[in-house]
Amino acid sequence: ISEKSDLPCIEISQMTATLTDCNFQINEIYNNDLASAPPAALAGAGNAVINVKSGSYISKINDARAIISYTSGATFTIGDGVTLTSPKDAVYLYDNSYDSYPKASTKLTINGGYISGIVNAGTDNRNTLSINGGSFTDLVNATKYAAKGATIKLAGNVELDNSLTIDKSIIIDGNDNTIKGRNGKTIKGMVNLSSTKDSIDVTLKNINVDGGTSYAVKVGTKANLIIDGATLTGWNAVYVSQAGQSNPEAHGDGSTVTIKNSELSGENTHGSGNDFGTVVVFANSTKVD
Repeated sequence: ISEKSDLPCIEISQMTATLTDCNFQINEIYNNDLASAPPAALAGAGNAVINVKSGSYISKINDARAIISYTSGATFTIGDGVTLTSPKDAVYLYDNSYDSYPKASTKLTINGGYISGIVNAGTDNRNTLSINGGSFTDLVNATKYAAKGATIKLAGNVELDNSLTIDKSIIIDGNDNTIKGRNGKTIKGMVNLSSTKDSIDVTLKNINVDGGTSYAVKVGTKANLIIDGATLTGWNAVYVSQAGQSNPEAHGDGSTVTIKNSELSGENTHGSGNDFGTVVVFANSTKVD
């Protein structure tokens, strides 16, 4: 079904449904009246339970989403055969408040699929968005909402405005795509392992990280980091840091960095006295293989 509408192509409310090989696409909005049901390819409401196994849910316009929840929320499960595409939000969880419905939470779990667009949990702190796997263009939010041990794949090259912060055990598969600063922006630690109390296990594979004139990968927390099939470039390709004057939040002591099938280069362009190596360790009890 492909349509012009100011309502969802399909809305499921107060029931349990399984969607297989369905294809919904919203092409244009009549009145852009967002006071009613927000436009989307698929909407869940009224505590519906929706298992989306396969098919495509596509918005062609900024003012519509691929999947939304609203009015008392819903429980979504997104399977490996699903494509969600929007030039803005592929997923958006609205504030679940509507006069004629009791307030409730939305739970959305992504187990796989191809998601092009922003993964947006909205502002209602009762909502839960959890990602176990899938291919994403929005790497920042995919990593933020990833469950412990999830595998996140890149659906294309990624340009960042700030560091990609990793604070949990995770596998990031780049699918041979590149992470770099937006419009050549220098970011101190393009990929930054930090902010954890416990040791984390992180794998970066099949990925290119362009750190520009700073670090490609910074390890500022205790971690077991595996770099496999990667190309890392920067002032340093890998920088393991302990707490210090310039990095008071860093706690990279006791980390292990394993590098295999990869190409690393350190540009070291900051002038005499500031040249570091390609892999730099400023932390105690750290092992590099």
